[in-house]
Amino acid sequence: MCIGCVFPRTFSIYQSTLISLSKLDNTAAHFSVQMALLLRRFELQLLLQLGYGLNFETDMMTGDDIVFNDVYELFDASGFVLSNRSISAPDTFIGEDLSLMSSLLEIPFEDITIDQFRQHQPLFRQLKLIMQTCLHRHLGDKPLKSRELFRTA
Repeated sequence: MCIGCVFPRTFSIYQSTLISLSKLDNTAAHFSVQMALLLRRFELQLLLQLGYGLNFETDMMTGDDIVFNDVYELFDASGFVLSNRSISAPDTFIGEDLSLMSSLLEIPFEDITIDQFRQHQPLFRQLKLIMQTCLHRHLGDKPLKSRELFRTA
């Protein structure tokens, strides 16, 4: 059975990501930045296509907009909910950072700069952990093989 036939939109996203990755200049200073952004975007789109969307803009329990100064936590790898824990607790995020993560995912990968990455490096790290948590929750012990695509012989 053809995977592209069963999941045409998912396959299209995968194919588009591979094409974009192949266009990256691996000698450029911002290669890893662009690659990280492309991978996070693919992971988010994969979750959406599988029915496990992740919304960075509203509280998944109340439907209220995320408030910049409030603290949120990732709930059940499905969304963010208002937390009564401290921002220093693991897996908690300030609303402003969630909004920035959402904005970073919207930047065309060709336009992201090394300065933007450096400025928001902690957010990129958090975003990677969020995606890993969500993917692990929904895929279980069957990891994505994407890292194998980037290994050199």
